[in-house]
Amino acid sequence: MSEAEAEQPIGRRVKQRHGQQQQLQQQQEQRAAATATATTNTPLAAGGPAPDARGQIDVGPQRCVATAKATSRQCERLTQHGCHCTIHRAQLDGTCIRASSVPGAGKGLWAATRSFSPGATVARYTGDLVRTAARASNASVAASRYVLQLSATLSLDAARTNTADGRMVNDARGSGQRPNARFVVDLRSQTASLCATRTIRQGTEVLVSYGRQFWSSHALQLADCDG
Repeated sequence: MSEAEAEQPIGRRVKQRHGQQQQLQQQQEQRAAATATATTNTPLAAGGPAPDARGQIDVGPQRCVATAKATSRQCERLTQHGCHCTIHRAQLDGTCIRASSVPGAGKGLWAATRSFSPGATVARYTGDLVRTAARASNASVAASRYVLQLSATLSLDAARTNTADGRMVNDARGSGQRPNARFVVDLRSQTASLCATRTIRQGTEVLVSYGRQFWSSHALQLADCDG
């Protein structure tokens, strides 16, 4: 066997390892980006996609960012909401996303594997930061059904389906139930979260009140239209 022939398998192995390293790096970058999207807020980027007829921006399925216990590697399952698959959402967050008990509301957020005591954080509410005054003139934000007003000057748009699970909460109206949670805003950090106002028992849907302004003018269109 010639020297060139002996070196050829080694070269292929080096290239293979290099390819694997590149793939791993790409996966790590995607994982970090997905985690950041579901946990932090960023200014609304110009020229982004507009919400669809349901008032949301469907980014498609993405890989769960959690670590699988069996392999100690990133979970292989895909998710349509936030950054966790159904199994890890239940394990890590204690919640699930399934058909709402509110008529016509599509899907909703539920307490799945544990109960939430009053004051406990149920989920984050993340998305794109936009000036409240610019909402009406910005076609993308105006069409969104997931805009939460943080203050008179700043709002948070969770139209993208890969933002945190707080976007899935429904108003209790029409369900015969009372709200058991509310949005809590931290103006200093420009963040919002969904917190229990009374005990939310395991197997109960998380419900809020969108407020009179929503139902009178639909200025804050947060209804779940994921169907």
